[in-house]
Amino acid sequence: MAELNVQPKKRTPWWVWIILLIVALALLYIFLGGGKSLTGSNEPVVTDSTVVDSTVKSTTTTDTVTVDTTDADSVR
Repeated sequence: MAELNVQPKKRTPWWVWIILLIVALALLYIFLGGGKSLTGSNEPVVTDSTVVDSTVKSTTTTDTVTVDTTDADSVR
């Protein structure tokens, strides 16, 4: 009879695929904004120190004009 030399296929171990999947998910999390700050601080990088006064003071001025109409007809 003929002799058959059967060798199993070389496969990548399953645990390598699990590690690659975890690394890929971690990179997606970081690049898509899940990790907002890599420094561990939640404070913004640039701060604005401008003080805004929200109180508005209204001043009303009135002018009084006096018109003398008694002499208006004789001006012509």
